[in-house]
Amino acid sequence: MLSFRRDTDVKELERALRARRSEPRDEFVAAVVGRSGRHLSQGRRFRAFPVALAAALTVALLAAVAAVGGIDYAGHAAKRVAASLKHAVNPKPDAFKKNAGPVRFDAGGDEYKPGFGWGDPNHTHTGPPGLSKPGSFTPPLVPKKTTNGKAYILSATFTIDEQADLFMSVEGPDGTARLLTQNGSSISGGGTISGRQTKHLRYRVLVPRTITVTIRVPASQLAKNGGYTLVVRARGQNGEVSILTFPFTVSGSG
Repeated sequence: MLSFRRDTDVKELERALRARRSEPRDEFVAAVVGRSGRHLSQGRRFRAFPVALAAALTVALLAAVAAVGGIDYAGHAAKRVAASLKHAVNPKPDAFKKNAGPVRFDAGGDEYKPGFGWGDPNHTHTGPPGLSKPGSFTPPLVPKKTTNGKAYILSATFTIDEQADLFMSVEGPDGTARLLTQNGSSISGGGTISGRQTKHLRYRVLVPRTITVTIRVPASQLAKNGGYTLVVRARGQNGEVSILTFPFTVSGSG
């Protein structure tokens, strides 16, 4: 029989008792757990009650939300949040130029051809899209005035070596983008461009190739004897951007 003096350390006694104890059977543990709420002391019952209540309320809330389709709604909400975050880290092209002004993109893009789906690895590469002018020397653009004198027509040719979104603008000496007319503008191999007037023309290129773009600019947007630049920005599938510029001057006799 275990004996000990009155001044024996309580902790030593506890260790001795723990060492001699036997392990309870699984059935006994299960029964105790099932009836634990009735055998808890008043203090422990008070502390455990908020936890049990929170768990019960959580289960009830989930059941109610599921019954009215709330879980599906929450899933759609999460998708909207993800889309917002994506938009925040992948801004619209007006961010390319701080003073570009309002932008509306409805110019369109290449029609789908088998093997040329957007993002096809055969037509994309690492790094920014390759933009180049034909030949080693390209003379400045010569704007041509329409017969009614209400607009100028600009034509520029360049080669792009991968799929990309094109953003085309006409900028003045101070970098301010001018208003462009989409109706009447066109891109070779892609047909005409349509939509209301905008400061940027957007076009999605699915088939890398040599492109001639024709842009219609209201005559009121270009002052005579002024120097301007047609700017072509290409943003690839990976988000990297390359820029090509075509300077031109509106002559006083134009």
